[in-house]
Amino acid sequence: MSQTFRLPFGEDAEVPTHAHENEQFAYVIRGRVRFGIGAEGSPQRDEIEMTGGEVLHLPANVPHSVVALQETLVLDLFSPPSEKTGIDRD
Repeated sequence: MSQTFRLPFGEDAEVPTHAHENEQFAYVIRGRVRFGIGAEGSPQRDEIEMTGGEVLHLPANVPHSVVALQETLVLDLFSPPSEKTGIDRD
């Protein structure tokens, strides 16, 4: 079972570093984004730029962030479904 979100991002939109218990697939439909993967300030942190047509798999509990480098549309798939994701605000 999974849940899917269609996420439009304006240029310079950001989702701060977070992690969740479900795995995530991010499919960039159009635009360009930069994912930060790993804990902030960690030497293991990596950055990946993606454009339309590319997919990123994020295993459960991996810290990550995203910045839209231009207007972007992303399709996020989460498994298993959960009540909160990285775009939720407390």
